[in-house]
Amino acid sequence: MKFLAGQRSKSTITSDFEGGQRASAPRLYRGGRMIKWKGATASFAPSSLIIAGAIGTFLIGSNTATAQTFTGNQTTNGPFSSGEQNFYDTSLLNASYANAVGGGFQYFNGKSALNASATNAIRGGIQSFYNTSVLNSSAANGVNGGRQFFHDTNVLNASVVDAVSGGEQSFYNTSVLNASATNAISGGIQLFLGSSVLNALAVDAISGGAQTFSQNSTLNASAANAVNGGEQIFRLNSTLNALTANAVSGGVQTFADTSQLNASTANAVSGGLQLFYGESALNASATNAVSGGEQTFYQNSVLNVLADAALTQNTNIRFENKDGGIGGTVKLNGFSTVVGGINSLSEGSGIVENGGDGDGTLTVDTSVLGNASFSGEVWDGGNGRLAIVKAGTGTLLLSGNSVYTGATDVTGGTLQAGSNTAFSSSSDFTVTDGTFDANGFNSVVASLSNAGLVATNL
Repeated sequence: MKFLAGQRSKSTITSDFEGGQRASAPRLYRGGRMIKWKGATASFAPSSLIIAGAIGTFLIGSNTATAQTFTGNQTTNGPFSSGEQNFYDTSLLNASYANAVGGGFQYFNGKSALNASATNAIRGGIQSFYNTSVLNSSAANGVNGGRQFFHDTNVLNASVVDAVSGGEQSFYNTSVLNASATNAISGGIQLFLGSSVLNALAVDAISGGAQTFSQNSTLNASAANAVNGGEQIFRLNSTLNALTANAVSGGVQTFADTSQLNASTANAVSGGLQLFYGESALNASATNAVSGGEQTFYQNSVLNVLADAALTQNTNIRFENKDGGIGGTVKLNGFSTVVGGINSLSEGSGIVENGGDGDGTLTVDTSVLGNASFSGEVWDGGNGRLAIVKAGTGTLLLSGNSVYTGATDVTGGTLQAGSNTAFSSSSDFTVTDGTFDANGFNSVVASLSNAGLVATNL
């Protein structure tokens, strides 16, 4: 069988070491052979298989117990605490009392099913699902321990509060976890690889635990507050789709490599903390798509504005280059939007650009989130021009290098320079209301029309 994945095969073994990266190694057979991979050592005697290394020591199993086989429409209630149980066809394991499954190895094939219908029904062991077999957790804490592996087109249905509150669940290929109740996932560790999917279908469906998505896996948040807690990590080409208002309202979401957060409806992202690394992206493709939370961009990650007014006064964008790269980019793509703040966490972090064929305008309204300070680059970045508007009370301090060619308007508060190149020499400046403050720096602008206050040093 495959180590960690629980699959019975004659080819290779795969594991989930190092954050979801899959490693291959020669086949392990019972009989005393030892191999090493990814810093771990695997060895076994005729009665057991033991793994030791970076993740500790893990006892895989024993061949001293006689395997049990269930076929046709046979049904059993357990209990199972050791040995090996194989389910085929439409056979059932009904775990209808506490600790019904506490150990051993259970393999589900064909259309067989494991029904966890009591509190703490599954507390241990390893359960592996193949073909179209299913795990139904229909009781609070129904799955509260053990390790469950879903290899093919299998489904885990978490249909009640705290249906999955512990253990570790790993999903491969096109397997699916359906969280269709409030707090359906409140604990445990869930790993998604291949093209597997987590469907968060109810209010507060994900309120705890840790979910890691890798390869081409997906989290679909299709109910209000569907993602409201826990920690979600996205790697490689994985995706979080925020498909309804307030779909992402809490928790911490971390994106790396080329993973993406797609906010495709109004208020899709309204809370939580979103962190973007590598070349990951936040795609805001609807009006008011990102209306809250805090978004921080590291390395070469991007916030793509793909609709007018995609952001709001409650959107706080932070840039950080301490881990290398430019510290993130906001790209308007020819659209115009307001934002509550643009803030460089380290000197020189971030780029604000248009990047589209049509002109785009970024309005920074600091009346809600307070003063903002940006020390990165501001430029057109494409055929279309970039324009900047400072609106609302509060101060926007620009202390980087600005070379954009669109207009600059001050309609409220203070636009303040923090360097000689903070104000673009290619931009026409208009002060309708508020203050244009050169702050003692030598500023050059294309033109200046003033109906407010112009200061060289306030």
